[in-house]
Amino acid sequence: MAIDFYVDSTAAGDGLGGSWVNGAATVGAASGQAAGAHVAVSKNHAETGGSAVAVTFSNATIANPIKIICRDPADDSLATGGSITTTGTNDRIALVGSIYVYGMTINADEDVQIAGGTTDQYQCWENCTFGHGASSDANREIQVGSVDTSDARSTNADLINCTFNPSANPIKLGARGLFRYYGCVFNLETAAGLSANIMHGSTHRFEGCNFAGDANPTTFFSFRNGTGQYSECHIRNSILPGAITTANGTGNTNQQLLIENSEDGTIIVPPLGLNWLENPYGTIKATLAKYRTGGATDKEQANAYAWDMVSSANCIEGIRGLESPPIPRWVKGGSAITSTIHFAGGATMNDDDVGIKWLHPDQTAAPNATALHEQTIKRITDVAEGTPAAHTTDSGSTWNGTGVGTKQQHSTASYTPTEAGHTYVRVMLYKPSTTLTIDPQVANT
Repeated sequence: MAIDFYVDSTAAGDGLGGSWVNGAATVGAASGQAAGAHVAVSKNHAETGGSAVAVTFSNATIANPIKIICRDPADDSLATGGSITTTGTNDRIALVGSIYVYGMTINADEDVQIAGGTTDQYQCWENCTFGHGASSDANREIQVGSVDTSDARSTNADLINCTFNPSANPIKLGARGLFRYYGCVFNLETAAGLSANIMHGSTHRFEGCNFAGDANPTTFFSFRNGTGQYSECHIRNSILPGAITTANGTGNTNQQLLIENSEDGTIIVPPLGLNWLENPYGTIKATLAKYRTGGATDKEQANAYAWDMVSSANCIEGIRGLESPPIPRWVKGGSAITSTIHFAGGATMNDDDVGIKWLHPDQTAAPNATALHEQTIKRITDVAEGTPAAHTTDSGSTWNGTGVGTKQQHSTASYTPTEAGHTYVRVMLYKPSTTLTIDPQVANT
C-alpha cells in the first residue's frame, strides 16, 4: 500500500510529510488529504500540546475513508505506539470524519471523542488505546458517538482490539448509529462504568470484550434520564465485572441492556445464554440461587439455574409487561405434543398477571415446499378476557431457593407439528413490582 503522507514528530526535515525524514509534526497536518489517502504515523510519534486537538478529515467519505496507520519507519511494517496527548486544562481530542485508524494511543486532558461531531461518517479503530494523562480535570471522559446532543446525522463505528482506560467518569455511549466493539479491553474504575448518553436511534454491541478492569465499578451501566432515547446496549461472549449493578433513568421507555453468554470468572451467573436483560419494564437476571430440579442446566459448568423476572411500576396487568427472551425446544414432527413452562414465586399468578406466548412448527397437512416450514402461533394469553383465572398449580416440581414457594405452570393444548422444528415460548410478566422465577427450559410430553 503506497504511503501518501508521513507523520513523525521526531523527523528533522522540512515537516511537509513527503517522507519519513520530512514527516509532519502533527496528525492534523494530514487533514487535507484526499479520500482514501494512506497516512503513515511513526511508532515514535509523540504529539503533545497544551491545547485541544480537533481535526476534521473533510475529504474522506464513508465509501473511501482516509487511513491513519501507525508504522515502523525502519521497514514500514505495522506497529503501535504513535500517540497524541493533550496536557492543558479542558483540552479534548477529536478526530472527525470517515477514517480507519491503526495502532494509535490517544490521551486527552479532558475528553477523548471517538466518532463524534455532526457529520455522517464511518470510523474504524484497531489496536488503539484511549485514556487520560495526569489530569486534574474532574469532567474528563471517553465518548463514543455524539454525546449531550441529539443531532440527526448517522455514524457507524467499529472498534477492534482497543483498550479503554477511563478515569473519574463512565465511558459515555452516544448517538446516532451502530457502534460495534470486538475484543476490546475496558479497564473500568470504581466510578467509571458504561453510561448511555442520548443514544437516539443507536445500538452499541460488545462482542468478546473484557470488562473486568482494575476495579468493579459502583455502577456498571447507567441509563440516560429522559424520554425518546430508542437505544440498545448488547454485550455477548464477554468477561463481566465481579458484580453487575445498573442505574435506571427516569421517564425512559426506550432503552434496553442485554447481556448474553458472558461470565465473570466465577459461577455467579451461568456463562451460556441470558445473563441480564433490563429495560423500562423491569429486569431479567440469570440466577444459580434458584432453580427447578430437573430443569434448565448450564452444560458448561453443570449448574442448574433459572431466570428471575422483576417487573417495574411501568407494567400494566394484561396490557404491557416485562417480556422474556424466547425459550426454544426442539420438537419432532408427526407426533402429538404438549409443551409446558414452569414458574414460581411468592403468590399465585393469574393469567392477567403472567401471559404466555407459544410459537411452534406448523401442523397443517401440507407445509410449504421448503425445509423452513410455516410456523403458527398456537396459543397466546397476552391479554386475558373476562374474569382473570389462576394459572395451573404445579404439584409435581421441586423448586430450590427462596421466594419460590408458590409453584405454577402453563401448558399448550396438544398439537401435532407436521415437520420437526423449534417450539418457542415467551413469558410476559404484567403485574407491576413483582418477582417471578421461571425455568428457562420447555418440557415436552
